[in-house]
Amino acid sequence: MATCADFITAMWQKEMLKPEINSMINSVDDIKPLAEELVTALDTAFKKADNENQNIQMYTNQKIGDTAILLVITRGWWK
Repeated sequence: MATCADFITAMWQKEMLKPEINSMINSVDDIKPLAEELVTALDTAFKKADNENQNIQMYTNQKIGDTAILLVITRGWWK
């Protein structure tokens, strides 16, 4: 959760988020719902399969940061 909040904070400070998202953020408390949503989305994206080989095939080359950016874009938060 803290890492997702840091990630969103960095994008907010660099004005990388859409203006309507940027304008919603006035304090750390305003970042929390976005961070919670991103955590949930990442948990879903990296959900373990029952088959270990399938996990290896799915996740070997995936990076959490890259997936987080894709999730931010698909949510329409990216500028």
